[in-house]
Amino acid sequence: MGWFKRLFNKPEFKGDCVPRALYQGAAWTYQKKLLVRFIVLNISKGVDHIQCQVFYDGEWKWSTQWKGYVSIGDQEHKGTVIKTLTFKQLLEERIETL
Repeated sequence: MGWFKRLFNKPEFKGDCVPRALYQGAAWTYQKKLLVRFIVLNISKGVDHIQCQVFYDGEWKWSTQWKGYVSIGDQEHKGTVIKTLTFKQLLEERIETL
């Protein structure tokens, strides 16, 4: 179980944003067949946040979830964009930490 926990927990990410972003990305990709990307933001000194975006109605929109339901929502945190990742890039980056 240790490898699985390490997949979702890195020191630069606080809270549950990584598993939430992956869950949302999977929901949009596999259930709705929509394109997703993941935005990594620096929100304060030493604290990063990741959030899923979905390509919907011709534009990138923020994804959110409430009690397991995934929907179009608002940007959760303001910050400086560090990088944008595809689903594959995010998973590869996380697996490298194992």
